[in-house]
Amino acid sequence: MQVPLPISLIVPCLNEADQLSTFLQEIKHSFFQEIILVDGGSKDNSACFADKYEAHYSEAPIARRSIQMNEGAKRAKGEYLLFLHADVRPCEKFYQAVNEAVNQSVDCANFRLNFNHKHWLLKVHAFFTRYEYLPFQFGDQGLLIKKELFDHFEFDTHMAVLEDQELLKRLKKASISCQKLDASLLVSARAYVQHGVYRMHFIYYLIYVLYRSGVANNKLRELYDRLLK
Repeated sequence: MQVPLPISLIVPCLNEADQLSTFLQEIKHSFFQEIILVDGGSKDNSACFADKYEAHYSEAPIARRSIQMNEGAKRAKGEYLLFLHADVRPCEKFYQAVNEAVNQSVDCANFRLNFNHKHWLLKVHAFFTRYEYLPFQFGDQGLLIKKELFDHFEFDTHMAVLEDQELLKRLKKASISCQKLDASLLVSARAYVQHGVYRMHFIYYLIYVLYRSGVANNKLRELYDRLLK
C-alpha cells in the first residue's frame, strides 16, 4: 500500500459536479495526505462527491477562487499544498514529478499544459507553458507549494481574476521562483469550444494586458464577464 505524501490537494469548485465526479474518480487518492474541496456556493450536487470519495468539504463565504483556495489552505494539514482546478486531469509522469519535487524540497512548482482539443492556437498556447516566465504561468497549470511558504504569502483575496499571477509575482519579487515540473496537466477546452478559440484568446490577452497596465481588478472582472456575454 502506498504511503501518502505530505500533500493537501485543494480543489476550488463552483457548480462543477460533472467535472468533480470525473476528477475524483481519476485522481490517486492514496497519493495525497488529504483532498479538500472548497465550494463557492454551488447550486448543483457538488457537495455530494466529497462524501462519496472521502474528501474533506468546506464552503467559502464568497464565490471567489482566491478566497476559496485560502480557505482550503487554512484547513490543510499537509507540509505541501497542491492547488488544482476541477477540470484538469493528471497526465503521464504527473505523480513521479510531484514525488521528486517533494523529495527535493522544492519551494514552489507548477506544470505544463495540454488541451483536450486539437486547435492549432491551443497547441501554441500549450507549448509556451513549458517556460517559467510570468506571462506564461496561470492557475490552470496548478500550483505545488510548501504550506509554510504559502501561509506567508497567500492569494490576495481582493483579486477576482489573475490571483495566481499576483501570487507568483510576489514570490518572484521575494526571489522565490516557481519551477516547471517535467509533467503536464490535461486541461478542458470547454470555454474555448463554447465561446470560440480566437475570441477567448483575445479576451484572456486583453485582460492580462490591462492587468499589467494597472487596471483595477474588480474592473477586469466586470469586463471579463461582460465580454463573455
